[in-house]
Amino acid sequence: MIRNLKGLILDDKKPIEFAVIYRSDINGKLITNPTLTSKSDENGFWILNGLSNTDYITVRLVGYDTKTISVANFLSDTINIPLKKSSVILEEVEIIDKIDKTPKEIPNVVTPTTKKMSKSLVKNILLVSGFFLIASIIYLIIPNKK
Repeated sequence: MIRNLKGLILDDKKPIEFAVIYRSDINGKLITNPTLTSKSDENGFWILNGLSNTDYITVRLVGYDTKTISVANFLSDTINIPLKKSSVILEEVEIIDKIDKTPKEIPNVVTPTTKKMSKSLVKNILLVSGFFLIASIIYLIIPNKK
């Protein structure tokens, strides 16, 4: 039986936009042939067509725990999927110049007791977050050949 699922991706009952939803195996690995993917819109809404009860769907978004769910678990074709925020604490980050291979001093380092972040640090954090988002999307799109 072919199922067309739709619903909302939520964080504490608030919609989450830009979450990636895709057909996967039980471990969350993208299944190709055919590849079935979707993305939640600004209201958290998504649609994924052409699934069967033997399929799994995985929901991913940077900053949240990845969730993989069996399609057979859904009694209805309309589902709300809650995500939990994930937290990653970095102990230390070292940036090495590609030309002279020496560690560089990073100004405006934020410690746990710092209450305000500099604008440049916030920009750097956003830049790194964007990189991981793009890397996640590329990982989902390009098949893993072994």
